[in-house]
Amino acid sequence: MSFCSDCKSEIMESAQFDNCCLYSHIYGFLSFFPRISSSELLLNSENLEILEYLVSLFDRIGVQLGDDVITKGKKINTFRCTDENVCEKILSDFFLSDGRVQMKISTDHFACQNCARSFISGAFLAAGVVSEPHKGYHLEFSTHRQRIAADLAELLKAQGFDVKQSVRGYDSLVYVKDSSQIEDILTFIGAPVCSMKLMEEKIVRDVRNQVTRRVNCENANMSKAVSAAYKDIELFERFFRHGGRKVLSNDLLRAADLRIANPDLSLGELADRTEDGITKSGMSHRLRKIRETANEYLNEHDD
Repeated sequence: MSFCSDCKSEIMESAQFDNCCLYSHIYGFLSFFPRISSSELLLNSENLEILEYLVSLFDRIGVQLGDDVITKGKKINTFRCTDENVCEKILSDFFLSDGRVQMKISTDHFACQNCARSFISGAFLAAGVVSEPHKGYHLEFSTHRQRIAADLAELLKAQGFDVKQSVRGYDSLVYVKDSSQIEDILTFIGAPVCSMKLMEEKIVRDVRNQVTRRVNCENANMSKAVSAAYKDIELFERFFRHGGRKVLSNDLLRAADLRIANPDLSLGELADRTEDGITKSGMSHRLRKIRETANEYLNEHDD
C-alpha cells in the first residue's frame, strides 16, 4: 500500500464521531463529490475501502443504499447513487440555503468545536493526496469547484494551517509543501501514526543529506589537497634537477623528500613520519618555506 492509502486507512480505523461530527464528516465527503445533483451522487476512488466506508456512514445516519451503488473497476472504483429520494435528501440536508442549492462549505453545519476536524478528514478521504515521504513533501485537496477550494483553504487557515492554492487543468488545488505542516494536518485529521512515520523519514532523510554533504566536502577537500601535493612535487623535483638540494637545510630537505615519496598523505600524516615529531602546522610551515626557496632559486637558475 502507498503512504497515502495508509493515512486514509488510519483515519477510517480511528474514526469515532458524535452525531454532529458524523454529519460533518459526511459533509466533507459530499463537498468533494465530482457530481452531486437531485438525480445523482458520484465519487470515484482507487481505494475500494473508502467507498465501502462511505456506504457505512450513510447507513449510520439512516440513509439506506442499495447493494449496487459501488462498482468495482480494474483501477478506479465508483460510488454512484441514482435514487432520487436519497439525492434530494442529501441536497436538502447539506447544500440547501435560502431555498436554493449552493455548492459551498457552510460552517453553519458545524455544531461543536470538533466538527471542522471531522469535515476536513472526510474531505481528505474523498479528495486528498499526500506524497510518499521519501519522494518529498506534498499534501493536497483537489476539486473542480473553485468556491469549495477557496472555502476549504479558509477553513484550514482558521485551524492554524498555512495552506496555498493553485490550479491544475480544470482542478482547483489546496496544498501544503512544508513537512511540519503536513505532519500537523495528518495528526489533526486522525492519522498520527502516519504523521510519525513522515517525521521519522524526514529525520533519516536529513541525516542522509548531512552525511552526503560532509562526504562531498571531505572528498572536495581531499581532491584539493592531492592537487596541491602534486603541484608541490612537480615544483620540488624541478627545483632538485637544477641543484636545489644543496640550498636546503636538512629538515627542509627531509620534508621535501617525504612530500615527493608520499603524494597522497595529508599534512598531519606527513608530520607523523618525521623524526623530530613536528606538528601539522610545522609541516605546513616547512613546505611553504621550500616553495618560497624553490621559486626564488628557479627564477635565478631555471633557463
